[in-house]
Amino acid sequence: MFRISLFICIIFVTHLCTGPLIGQAASRFISGFNGAAWGTPKTELPDFGISDKMFNNIYPQGPSAILFMEGVGKLPLQFENVPLIAIYLRFENARLNGCDFLFSPDYHEQIRLLIERDMGAPGNTCAESTCWEEGNLSVTLTNRELMVVHLDK
Repeated sequence: MFRISLFICIIFVTHLCTGPLIGQAASRFISGFNGAAWGTPKTELPDFGISDKMFNNIYPQGPSAILFMEGVGKLPLQFENVPLIAIYLRFENARLNGCDFLFSPDYHEQIRLLIERDMGAPGNTCAESTCWEEGNLSVTLTNRELMVVHLDK
């Protein structure tokens, strides 16, 4: 009887200690953006509605970005239920490495709460912004922009 009680206690304590970790989701951005993995070459991106002009603005060497706004491309200008002004997709050497979401400052608190939930913790204060890091992912929130960057470490 003592062995069964001890076994049940061990299982209970183990569940209490590890339960919060099980099922805790990583950030929605940990692997990529909108179906495209970080590091995806521009030629292999999903159909985001990138025009030829936008496509040519993704440089083979160095950093570049393309802009999506109302009437440009196929990306929905929403971050969950928050309307966006624009979305930038960022590239390094023609490979996807980040995205920026521009929104009205009126939605800052709502975005902050969404990212806190997404990242699993409040962010840290950094240079008039709030920042999070998870693995190779860096997320920065200003009063009107959410910047997500995949860093090669």
